[in-house]
Amino acid sequence: MNELALTSIGGDMLVHIPMTLTKRQGRKQIVLPAGSDTIFTRQDIATDPVALAIARGFRWQELLDNGTYPTVRALAKAVKQDTAYVARTIRLTLLAPEIIEAVIVGRRPPELTLKRLTREFPVVWEDQRREWGVSIGEAPSDTHGKEHHEKRDPA
Repeated sequence: MNELALTSIGGDMLVHIPMTLTKRQGRKQIVLPAGSDTIFTRQDIATDPVALAIARGFRWQELLDNGTYPTVRALAKAVKQDTAYVARTIRLTLLAPEIIEAVIVGRRPPELTLKRLTREFPVVWEDQRREWGVSIGEAPSDTHGKEHHEKRDPA
């Protein structure tokens, strides 16, 4: 699967983000699948702190979900990070899929900074989209001065 995908499983939402994390020259990088629609180079996206934090959040959530670590505290100790930092990073997995896609393809709204995301943000996807000017089914190319019309949720 080489596309962003949403799957509903027993009331839970599974978000598949097609990327891999690699180490190059001692630095972690996000590698997107070949043919990805992106306006950043792989190097740019790999150094985007928001993209890296989202990827890290999904990885850490996976380690909790599969039982590798029983608690956020145990995970934080294993990754040698503060428990609050790990919890805030995992919270990024609550971002709307369209916002995650916008970040991954290099079209992150400029006001969507890591500093902003470490504070509280709406957990309701519709509120997130409205706050950051992202419509369903599109990653913004330019959110300044343009009106975005949201398609209706099929649910």
